[in-house]
Amino acid sequence: KGFFGEKDSQQAALVSRLSQDLDLGMEIVVCPVVRQPDGLAVSSRNGRLSPEQRRSALCLSRALRAVGSGFAKGTSSGSALSELARETIEDQAGASLDYAAVVDPGSFEEVEEVSPVSRVLVAATIAGVRLIDTALVGRPPAGEAGEAG
Repeated sequence: KGFFGEKDSQQAALVSRLSQDLDLGMEIVVCPVVRQPDGLAVSSRNGRLSPEQRRSALCLSRALRAVGSGFAKGTSSGSALSELARETIEDQAGASLDYAAVVDPGSFEEVEEVSPVSRVLVAATIAGVRLIDTALVGRPPAGEAGEAG
């Protein structure tokens, strides 16, 4: 078995596809994103952030929740939801957006029409530390202080 984190969902999908295509007989297990109580995805890179920078990093999980909320309210345009994620990150002082996209979970191509299983991918740099996060549109992460998204 090979274990990969959902946070690195594109890598996990690629290795899974390679294992199938090359008939390696290896089972790929994708483990869910582990989050701190405030919603920040666990990463060894978080330790390189000051407390203030760590608070800025919460914009990534806020962006995922914003997309989930927008979808729940009826927005199904991939570009509109991607823009919502971008704006959420760009509005955070100290955060530099790397990318925000809503993609098909199999091909990782951006989607025009979003479904609950579409995946939101975000990346931002905070104080020189590049962070990534992801969630399914229909299952955004819990909010800050454990609130439901």
